[in-house]
Amino acid sequence: MLLSRACSCFLLALFMIGLPVQAVAQWRSIQGQWHDDSPGLTNAVVTYTQNGSQISVRGSFVFNGFRCEWVGSGSISGNRVTHNVQYTRRPPDDAWRGADGRFVLTLSEDGNVLSGTWSNNNGHSGGKRLTRRGGGGHTESSVPQWRSIQGQWHDDSPGLTNAVVT
Repeated sequence: MLLSRACSCFLLALFMIGLPVQAVAQWRSIQGQWHDDSPGLTNAVVTYTQNGSQISVRGSFVFNGFRCEWVGSGSISGNRVTHNVQYTRRPPDDAWRGADGRFVLTLSEDGNVLSGTWSNNNGHSGGKRLTRRGGGGHTESSVPQWRSIQGQWHDDSPGLTNAVVT
Protein backbone atom coordinates (compact mmCIF):
# COMPACT_ATOMS: atom_id res chain seq x y z
CA MET A 1 0.00 0.00 0.00
CA LEU A 2 2.77 2.40 0.94
CA LEU A 3 4.66 1.56 -2.27
CA SER A 4 1.52 2.09 -4.34
CA ARG A 5 0.97 5.48 -2.72
CA ALA A 6 4.59 6.48 -3.30
CA CYS A 7 4.37 5.43 -6.95
CA SER A 8 1.13 7.39 -7.42
CA CYS A 9 2.68 10.47 -5.85
CA PHE A 10 5.73 10.13 -8.10
CA LEU A 11 3.59 9.91 -11.25
CA LEU A 12 1.48 12.83 -10.07
CA ALA A 13 4.62 14.90 -9.50
CA LEU A 14 5.89 14.06 -13.00
CA PHE A 15 2.57 15.08 -14.48
CA MET A 16 2.50 18.35 -12.55
CA ILE A 17 5.98 19.39 -13.72
CA GLY A 18 5.17 18.45 -17.29
CA LEU A 19 7.61 15.54 -17.72
CA PRO A 20 6.15 13.04 -20.17
CA VAL A 21 5.40 9.76 -18.40
CA GLN A 22 6.80 7.78 -21.34
CA ALA A 23 10.24 8.94 -20.18
CA VAL A 24 9.78 6.79 -17.06
CA ALA A 25 9.80 3.45 -18.93
CA GLN A 26 12.00 3.49 -22.02
CA TRP A 27 12.83 -0.22 -22.15
CA ARG A 28 11.21 -3.60 -22.71
CA SER A 29 12.10 -6.95 -21.20
CA ILE A 30 14.46 -9.28 -23.06
CA GLN A 31 15.22 -11.40 -20.01
CA GLY A 32 15.44 -15.13 -20.63
CA GLN A 33 16.89 -17.58 -23.12
CA TRP A 34 17.31 -16.90 -26.83
CA HIS A 35 18.46 -19.13 -29.70
CA ASP A 36 21.31 -17.86 -31.90
CA ASP A 37 20.28 -18.50 -35.52
CA SER A 38 23.82 -18.09 -36.92
CA PRO A 39 24.72 -20.73 -39.55
CA GLY A 40 27.15 -23.45 -38.47
CA LEU A 41 26.36 -23.19 -34.75
CA THR A 42 24.73 -25.94 -32.69
CA ASN A 43 23.34 -25.72 -29.16
CA ALA A 44 23.57 -21.94 -29.49
CA VAL A 45 21.94 -20.32 -26.46
CA VAL A 46 22.08 -16.69 -25.35
CA THR A 47 20.75 -15.83 -21.88
CA TYR A 48 19.89 -12.25 -20.94
CA THR A 49 19.47 -11.07 -17.36
CA GLN A 50 17.89 -7.67 -17.01
CA ASN A 51 17.61 -5.07 -14.26
CA GLY A 52 15.68 -2.11 -15.65
CA SER A 53 17.54 -0.92 -18.71
CA GLN A 54 20.79 -2.66 -17.75
CA ILE A 55 21.50 -6.14 -19.13
CA SER A 56 24.00 -8.93 -18.57
CA VAL A 57 24.38 -11.63 -21.18
CA ARG A 58 25.99 -15.05 -21.45
CA GLY A 59 26.27 -17.07 -24.64
CA SER A 60 27.45 -20.55 -25.53
CA PHE A 61 27.49 -22.67 -28.68
CA VAL A 62 29.31 -25.49 -30.43
CA PHE A 63 31.28 -24.61 -33.57
CA ASN A 64 33.34 -27.18 -35.51
CA GLY A 65 32.99 -29.58 -32.57
CA PHE A 66 34.30 -27.14 -29.94
CA ARG A 67 32.29 -25.44 -27.20
CA CYS A 68 32.63 -21.65 -27.19
CA GLU A 69 31.44 -19.29 -24.44
CA TRP A 70 31.18 -15.53 -24.08
CA VAL A 71 29.82 -12.91 -21.68
CA GLY A 72 28.80 -9.29 -21.98
CA SER A 73 26.93 -6.37 -20.50
CA GLY A 74 25.08 -3.40 -21.91
CA SER A 75 21.69 -1.74 -22.04
CA ILE A 76 18.32 -1.58 -23.71
CA SER A 77 16.58 1.65 -24.70
CA GLY A 78 13.21 1.36 -26.41
CA ASN A 79 13.70 -1.55 -28.80
CA ARG A 80 17.48 -1.06 -29.22
CA VAL A 81 19.83 -3.47 -27.43
CA THR A 82 23.60 -2.90 -27.28
CA HIS A 83 26.16 -4.92 -25.38
CA ASN A 84 29.79 -5.96 -25.48
CA VAL A 85 31.04 -9.50 -26.15
CA GLN A 86 34.11 -11.07 -24.53
CA TYR A 87 34.99 -14.72 -25.13
CA THR A 88 35.72 -16.63 -21.94
CA ARG A 89 36.23 -20.02 -23.59
CA ARG A 90 37.64 -20.72 -27.04
CA PRO A 91 36.78 -18.07 -29.64
CA PRO A 92 35.17 -19.75 -32.68
CA ASP A 93 37.69 -18.65 -35.31
CA ASP A 94 40.53 -16.25 -36.15
CA ALA A 95 38.09 -13.34 -36.54
CA TRP A 96 37.48 -13.46 -32.75
CA ARG A 97 40.93 -14.46 -31.46
CA GLY A 98 42.10 -11.81 -29.01
CA ALA A 99 39.12 -9.62 -29.87
CA ASP A 100 36.36 -7.96 -27.93
CA GLY A 101 33.13 -7.30 -29.73
CA ARG A 102 29.80 -5.55 -29.69
CA PHE A 103 26.23 -6.48 -30.63
CA VAL A 104 23.78 -3.81 -31.79
CA LEU A 105 20.33 -5.37 -32.02
CA THR A 106 16.71 -4.33 -32.52
CA LEU A 107 13.88 -6.05 -30.66
CA SER A 108 10.96 -6.93 -32.95
CA GLU A 109 7.49 -5.52 -32.31
CA ASP A 110 6.25 -8.88 -30.99
CA GLY A 111 9.27 -9.20 -28.67
CA ASN A 112 10.43 -12.55 -30.07
CA VAL A 113 13.35 -11.60 -32.36
CA LEU A 114 16.55 -9.63 -31.80
CA SER A 115 18.28 -8.81 -35.08
CA GLY A 116 21.14 -6.55 -36.07
CA THR A 117 24.91 -6.68 -36.32
CA TRP A 118 28.03 -7.78 -34.50
CA SER A 119 31.46 -6.23 -34.82
CA ASN A 120 34.80 -6.64 -33.11
CA ASN A 121 38.05 -4.74 -32.66
CA ASN A 122 39.79 -7.05 -35.17
CA GLY A 123 37.80 -5.30 -37.91
CA HIS A 124 35.30 -8.10 -38.54
CA SER A 125 31.51 -7.73 -38.57
CA GLY A 126 28.37 -9.49 -39.68
CA GLY A 127 24.68 -10.05 -39.11
CA LYS A 128 23.13 -11.45 -35.94
CA ARG A 129 19.66 -12.89 -35.31
CA LEU A 130 18.37 -14.29 -32.01
CA THR A 131 14.91 -15.78 -31.41
CA ARG A 132 13.25 -16.05 -28.02
CA ARG A 133 13.19 -19.67 -26.83
CA GLY A 134 9.69 -20.97 -26.26
CA GLY A 135 8.09 -17.85 -27.73
CA GLY A 136 6.24 -15.78 -25.21
CA GLY A 137 6.90 -12.31 -26.56
CA HIS A 138 6.63 -9.92 -23.65
CA THR A 139 7.33 -11.57 -20.31
CA GLU A 140 5.26 -10.73 -17.26
CA SER A 141 8.06 -8.50 -16.03
CA SER A 142 7.92 -6.38 -19.20
CA VAL A 143 7.26 -2.69 -18.80
CA PRO A 144 5.40 -1.01 -21.65
CA GLN A 145 7.13 1.82 -23.43
CA TRP A 146 4.58 4.26 -22.04
CA ARG A 147 1.60 4.36 -19.72
CA SER A 148 -1.34 6.72 -19.73
CA ILE A 149 -2.12 8.75 -16.64
CA GLN A 150 -5.29 10.24 -18.08
CA GLY A 151 -8.17 10.59 -15.61
CA GLN A 152 -8.64 11.81 -12.07
CA TRP A 153 -5.98 11.34 -9.44
CA HIS A 154 -6.65 11.69 -5.72
CA ASP A 155 -3.85 12.78 -3.43
CA ASP A 156 -4.17 10.84 -0.17
CA SER A 157 -1.30 12.65 1.52
CA PRO A 158 -1.82 13.30 5.24
CA GLY A 159 -3.34 16.69 5.93
CA LEU A 160 -5.04 17.05 2.52
CA THR A 161 -8.75 16.74 1.91
CA ASN A 162 -10.55 16.60 -1.44
CA ALA A 163 -7.24 16.90 -3.33
CA VAL A 164 -7.97 15.94 -6.96
CA VAL A 165 -5.92 16.44 -10.11
CA THR A 166 -7.60 15.90 -13.49
